[in-house]
Amino acid sequence: MLYVKKKIYFSLFFLIFFSANIYSQNNDSSSLLYKKIYFSLEETKNCNPEDICSLNLRKQKLTEFPEEIFNFKNLMVLNLSKNKIKVIPAKIKELSNLVELDLSSNKIENLPVELFSLYNLKKLILNRNDIKTLPAEIANLKNLEILDLWGTQVVEFPKEVSQLNSTLKILDLRVVYMSEKQQDNIQKLLPDVKIYFSKGCNCD
Repeated sequence: MLYVKKKIYFSLFFLIFFSANIYSQNNDSSSLLYKKIYFSLEETKNCNPEDICSLNLRKQKLTEFPEEIFNFKNLMVLNLSKNKIKVIPAKIKELSNLVELDLSSNKIENLPVELFSLYNLKKLILNRNDIKTLPAEIANLKNLEILDLWGTQVVEFPKEVSQLNSTLKILDLRVVYMSEKQQDNIQKLLPDVKIYFSKGCNCD
């Protein structure tokens, strides 16, 4: 009888301990979003790189990705909007914990395939860039919920984008010069997604 009681106590202890660990692991990622936001690289110099989870370098007159960013392996939120960045480096794939990436109002023309290896991305903001095409690899972003292409030149989507129909919630295509037929084609690929269009043009 004593042996049975000990076995039960041990089983209960193990269950409680295991459940607590799972809870902790599941909440670690969400809690990172509420940690301190750094507004300059200068602020990060005396910090442990692993503690940098949110970085806002908006309007810093940057012409390229600062190399220091790639030291922040736990980075979840990155804002590089309103700069003069032309190229997204292949090293972007190293920021594998990114959940939100804002590259709006830059001078980006091409999207490297490495960008679409950021499988944790939920929000990708690329508005007001000179982007003309989306690669088929966009389908790899299985967790993407918001895609902002406002004011770009993307008028046709690869058929692979339809794989995002069940997860993508919002697609912003306002101020994109496209015909109603092109709008219809995109809506057919993503029938369950809320898509924001401007009025279609007679530009077939």
